[in-house]
Amino acid sequence: MVLTFFPLSSLPDLGRLVQDRLNIVNQQFPTLAPNTLDDFRIVADELSSIASICQATTNILAARGEIHNAAEAFRETKRALEWAEFLAAIKVDETPSQRTLLFRAHNQPATDQSGSYTSAALRIPFDDDYRQRYSVQEFLKSLGMHLGKRTEETKSGRMMETTFTSTSPKLEWALHLTGQKARAFKENVNVQVDFVIFDLQALRRAPQTHVFRVEDVLRFLETSNQTNLILADYQDWARACDEYLIMGRGIEKGIVQITPSWKVLSTPIIVGEFHRSFTLGLYKKFLKGRVGGIPQTNYEQACKDVVLTAKVMAGQKSKDIEFVQHLVSLILKPELSFWGIRVSRGDAEIAKGCEGLLEDGLVAQMSQISI
Repeated sequence: MVLTFFPLSSLPDLGRLVQDRLNIVNQQFPTLAPNTLDDFRIVADELSSIASICQATTNILAARGEIHNAAEAFRETKRALEWAEFLAAIKVDETPSQRTLLFRAHNQPATDQSGSYTSAALRIPFDDDYRQRYSVQEFLKSLGMHLGKRTEETKSGRMMETTFTSTSPKLEWALHLTGQKARAFKENVNVQVDFVIFDLQALRRAPQTHVFRVEDVLRFLETSNQTNLILADYQDWARACDEYLIMGRGIEKGIVQITPSWKVLSTPIIVGEFHRSFTLGLYKKFLKGRVGGIPQTNYEQACKDVVLTAKVMAGQKSKDIEFVQHLVSLILKPELSFWGIRVSRGDAEIAKGCEGLLEDGLVAQMSQISI
């Protein structure tokens, strides 16, 4: 099928658009001469990608009919090339080799159903249809709006609908936000606040579900000179908590555990000032200014408190020793003193003590099994 185009005199040249992409490839090799087989493979892959995108655009236009204007072809090709550049930089489908947990302070309508999850996030998959409807810039602007969601909702007093769900791999950050939300909705019987644990590997494998590490997106903005698309304050917030955004359908398939906020906030390692402080920075100041300093805790008791806290967070997976041990390592990541606990031994010894308690518990479980 031959496509007939009606060019516009003021329209950017399609050839120039492709040439600009080739120039980007050339910038990786200033001498225009790849020196190794890997270099040559990079160039070949880039050229193949450009050719495939142009061919795909042609096929899409051909499927719509025989007559098109050059503006449409330019617009479609430009959008496809920009998406290819973005996806190559972000690697949105890359599955981590090691277990990575993401945490969320989640508020939803109150329910009697234990472990239920409902979300106001729009369930729009990040698929080819989405990328044909929206440009990279439109996606980035919507992502920026989501990063400022809490600020804008506080200003307007109205809830905002977005396509994203915020999470963080920083346990202490998500726990603090859980406390903040629990206090905010304390008098509202129609809202419940839960502490939700997601498994990044499971989310990556779920169809129609995509996860974006915001740090990767911000790095893309810097290299492409588009940092103006997201307010600097929102960028700082996302970096501080190492924010990950989930988009699409089937998000529930990545949930490992949902625990009511009151349970996790009543665990031994969390003091009231932790979730009463407006920010983690203020909480740290509280610890430093504590009269008499942080009281010393018995080594064995400290280990028991950490393990008990991890088991409460693990919920129905509390007998999964490997999972609980992973939570223990995340609790100890900001150092035990962060939780207002001071012991005479180092965190490495505390970690070993916790591991010993978990192993003893496993032995006790096995001894109760009747053969």
